[in-house]
Amino acid sequence: RQDHYNIIVKRHPRGNDKLYNNLYRGVTISDDLIITDYVIGGYSSLLQILKKAGSNVFLWKYKNHYNPKNF
Repeated sequence: RQDHYNIIVKRHPRGNDKLYNNLYRGVTISDDLIITDYVIGGYSSLLQILKKAGSNVFLWKYKNHYNPKNF
């Protein structure tokens, strides 16, 4: 059992950084694509790359946001 997790948010290059203002302090915001054991994401082609690299990818469905069926 692991008691500590590193939480990394891969920010969107054109995203609004104000979205991250209220996140828990232990979260790292990164522009890098980081290969990790577990990934939670919504709509990004990077999720397919991470899955192919061996990450366990969990999809988050945003309310009132269209996600293509291939996601």
